[in-house]
Amino acid sequence: MREVKFRCWDFAEKKMYYEDCNCKCRNAPIMQYTGLKDNRDTEWAEGELITDGNNIMIIHFHCGGYQCYSDELYQNHCYDILEALARRCWSVGNIYENPELLEIGD
Repeated sequence: MREVKFRCWDFAEKKMYYEDCNCKCRNAPIMQYTGLKDNRDTEWAEGELITDGNNIMIIHFHCGGYQCYSDELYQNHCYDILEALARRCWSVGNIYENPELLEIGD
């Protein structure tokens, strides 16, 4: 059974909280831990930005499961996250602390 953890982004303080999310982050997005870690032991949660070295993908919860997507890589298709993906990809940040990673160059 996977560990249930949450994190939340406080827009006012521009800070991610990993404990006491309900108390500190009112009207803020709450992201759940997926139960997966990358090869660098970083826990993946909703909103995590992961890469395979070539493309950046976003983890999100959809239709009862965690998926990752990248508009450039998969032409708007989503794929389920598997343990194999966790072994070959690693976290490069999240959508709130690292929004510049989502910008697509010309």
